Amino acid sequence: MSIIVKTKHIIFFVVFCVLMYVAFKTYNFQKYSNKIDVRDEIPTVTLNTLFNKQLNVKYLKSFYYDNQCIGYNAILNNKYYLSVIKIGQADRKIDFLKLDKPYSEENLISLPPIDVEEQIGRFMNFENYPYKINTVNYYIKGKELGFINMKFSEIIYNAKYINLSFNDIQKTYFIYSTPQEKMSLSFINYKNELYIINTKPYKNNLFMDLHTLIK
Repeated sequence: MSIIVKTKHIIFFVVFCVLMYVAFKTYNFQKYSNKIDVRDEIPTVTLNTLFNKQLNVKYLKSFYYDNQCIGYNAILNNKYYLSVIKIGQADRKIDFLKLDKPYSEENLISLPPIDVEEQIGRFMNFENYPYKINTVNYYIKGKELGFINMKFSEIIYNAKYINLSFNDIQKTYFIYSTPQEKMSLSFINYKNELYIINTKPYKNNLFMDLHTLIK
């Protein structure tokens, strides 16, 4: 076989592999993204339910995945913007590990902006959703300012984004992305379901952590 023929075979094989990879990625994206829906409905598990308190909350639109409500946005006290996602199952206390560098970011799907008040971008890998979580590994592109571990765990930080991975799998499963500012990420275990809540100031208000806001 001549060098030219060999080269053509190699080029054909490489092109074939690239096309198969793109086709797989497209199929994988559509497989999960087609299950994502946005609805103008009050969530079934509200902030009042999560904290067992009567809070002053304006609920915005909600995320649905495979016809199940998995998250929503809300404004608390007309001063703080909260983004809530049900991330998975947790049947015991969660351990936390801060990473020096992020894990690989593969097969992440951008959750669509769901209202005009949208304050943050969310990227999620749905391959093994809902996740069974024992350990939360997190990487902050910025600075961690504090970690409160009282009624629930809350990471306070000033960053452009925070990456989350779970257990011993070295892959990013969730990203919160936003213009760099002070905010927090809280982890709430409600009936063995783990919810994460991003809290940030609404409009020109000063930051307050979620523990303080729900006292």
